[in-house]
Amino acid sequence: MTKRAWILGAIVAWWVASGMVSNAADKTPGGRTRRILYNLDGDSCMTLKAGRVGPGPIVASDLTNVVAELAAHESTAQQGWAAELAAPGSQVDTFLVCVNAQVMYYPTRVGTQRGTLSSDEEKKGWSKGEHQRFANLEAFFGAGLDPYAVLVNEGRRRGLETLITFRMNDAHGNDFLRTQFLKKHPEWGLPGGALDFAVPEVRGYVLRLIQETMERYDADGLELDFQRFPRFFRPEYKDPTARRACMDGLVREVRTMLEEVGVRRGRKLVLSVRVPSGMGDFEPTPGRAMEMGCDIAEWARRGWLDFLTVSEWLFARETLGLGVWKQAIPNIPIYGAIQPESRSSPNPSVCEYCFGAAGYRRLAMERWRDGADGIYLFNFFTPREWPTPLEPPFEVLAYIGRPETLARAAEGPWETNPPIATVTRLLHDTHPSERHAAMASVQYVGPGLERREWRALEKVSDVADQQRARWSVDNGKTWSDWTLQQPSSLVDYAGVKVWEGGWADTYDPKSGRLVQLWLRQIELKGQFHNVTYVRHSTNGGRAWSVPVPLTYEPGPSFDPKNPANPEFLKWNQGYPGNAITLRRDGTLAVALAHANAPGDPQNDRRAWRMGSVLFLGRWDEEAREYRWMAGGRTEIEPERSARGLMEPDVAELRDGRLLVVWRGSDLSWESKPAREPGRKWYAMSTDGGRTLGAVGDWRYSDGTPFYSASSIHRLIRHSQTGKLYWFGNVSGQPPRGNHPRHPLVLSEVDETTGGLRRETLSVVAERGLRQGVEVQFSNFSIVEDRVSHAFELWLTTYGQETDPKAWATADCWKYTVGLRR
Repeated sequence: MTKRAWILGAIVAWWVASGMVSNAADKTPGGRTRRILYNLDGDSCMTLKAGRVGPGPIVASDLTNVVAELAAHESTAQQGWAAELAAPGSQVDTFLVCVNAQVMYYPTRVGTQRGTLSSDEEKKGWSKGEHQRFANLEAFFGAGLDPYAVLVNEGRRRGLETLITFRMNDAHGNDFLRTQFLKKHPEWGLPGGALDFAVPEVRGYVLRLIQETMERYDADGLELDFQRFPRFFRPEYKDPTARRACMDGLVREVRTMLEEVGVRRGRKLVLSVRVPSGMGDFEPTPGRAMEMGCDIAEWARRGWLDFLTVSEWLFARETLGLGVWKQAIPNIPIYGAIQPESRSSPNPSVCEYCFGAAGYRRLAMERWRDGADGIYLFNFFTPREWPTPLEPPFEVLAYIGRPETLARAAEGPWETNPPIATVTRLLHDTHPSERHAAMASVQYVGPGLERREWRALEKVSDVADQQRARWSVDNGKTWSDWTLQQPSSLVDYAGVKVWEGGWADTYDPKSGRLVQLWLRQIELKGQFHNVTYVRHSTNGGRAWSVPVPLTYEPGPSFDPKNPANPEFLKWNQGYPGNAITLRRDGTLAVALAHANAPGDPQNDRRAWRMGSVLFLGRWDEEAREYRWMAGGRTEIEPERSARGLMEPDVAELRDGRLLVVWRGSDLSWESKPAREPGRKWYAMSTDGGRTLGAVGDWRYSDGTPFYSASSIHRLIRHSQTGKLYWFGNVSGQPPRGNHPRHPLVLSEVDETTGGLRRETLSVVAERGLRQGVEVQFSNFSIVEDRVSHAFELWLTTYGQETDPKAWATADCWKYTVGLRR
């Protein structure tokens, strides 16, 4: 076992011992283990299968394969955590098969078979999938074979607890779900083809359907799915006692019927419910379910239920609040559900809200931490239905059914930690055409609510064209008109292309000025020559002072008539960091990357130089200018970070020490590997920035290392919590150069060790299943909103397309990150 696996196992063991994670999966009545409960809708499997895109014919072996892929799946990973799993193979123990949606999916004596009441004209409007489904079922039943019996029998043959899941009040409203019952009695209906359970005849009809189903299939029990759909009465029928009496009587009769069928079969049949919710309007609770007529706690107290499942309506809520259910119903197992989407995507064809394996790992750990007795999967297979189908992440079936195996499978703590923040995302600006990226950043530019937004387009890497800006005095509620800025960050000087631009805008209350780092970069024959300047503004960035270079060596100034002067390109090299740090004593701290490295014999020949230098600045009121002093210098060997110390950020810790964190790289500009994997690098100054300590790989506060691709990052202190936070990319495996730049995480910084508190790592942005594998959650600006105190990030998702050549086809998104207290 690796050290990483041992640590994760120890953490989970402590969780279980302390009661923070339930271990009740082995404690169900009768000794039945339910680690993962898998709900199959009985619909998709009749047209879709692995290895085929779109609907097509289905035969009996396809159905047995449906059970095989969830019952016997083993992870395809051949090393790492997979080799350490104590129990390889699927952890699915309970298989639920759905056979109805108001209509029945089989030839029925009591109800209506699906699609049989649709007119010829309505059938013309059916989707290709519905036509194929109807044809496949006709073929099965015409040949005397019940496909749902095949599924149920195969589940039991493989040792799975196999249940029928019965949708109590489906309201999809499609013509092929129309029933003879409601055609004859439309007055007993609710919108969408649902039924009014206040009517005794309705309850009797539903009971007869359930009995017919349970007598038809040799299942181990039944789930009453009150979540599909959670509406049972007309709005005017408000009496909660009357509502409960209706549903209590129905559930009691179902329980009695199951006991009678069980006696005939010689075994006990279990009864469970999937509890109703507010369809996203509120968290599912026992009280809310009772308002709908479902007194789940009373049903459990009377011994009618063997277990229950708490879920959301067609999306996965971050937390289900299982504690209130456990308190109200302590005597039976309670399972927490995960569905493959968080909320309906504003663009279903993109479906960026859909979960991959990482999403299932994160939510499964939350369910275990919340007190779940197992994990329930609903609609797990639906990625096969999407316009561009994807295979579900079957590998998670091998480990999410136990917190111990789940922790070993996690790529990193961000997948299993409880989030320390809530995250919302809004599209801020779209790319205007293919291979054009929408760039944006927002900063505070005054002492109050004054903001400046900058936008540009990018089609050549790192070149910002069509730059423009606008201003707000009311925290972004209203804005000025756009004002054109420089047309391009590439400027021609005597035939030499020079990159010029600024960032890290910071309002300095001591001078009353907006201060900005400004870069002049010249690339010649694959070598990058950088000089950093500082400029300031008295009117929020509408006009700027003449840029002043940050110098730490003698050397000539920039000559626009001779921009490639070798002496200018030799001295005072430095690339600006990500931010200007306002220290408590009123001074400013800035770190430069790619500075000259006196200890490097190849310094003048490298594409990027290996050094870094701190600068301290103070406003001189008499001179009306900033005075800058070079402070601590350091460097790194290319064998450790192949492109040196890049894009530094500086933070002042509570005790006055300065923490500097750099981006590193395990690959050189020529793709030569370093001996160290991709890391972030750090050093400390204990004397106010005059000197810098040794450079080391940045770690968690417990001393364990982590991986990070070559990408920017930010340190920022929150005004309300007083804590220092880090935003950046981490990865579970060693990166390769600039990738992966996902996920983007948030973490608290331990101000004693200077490392990241691993228990606080939380995901801000993760790659969507429709996004390219090299999507970048790394190019962002960040502020703390001075009213809401949420962090706000403006992030351009380079590489969002699946075609790597379209890396610049990128939208800009605004992420709002609200800290949890």
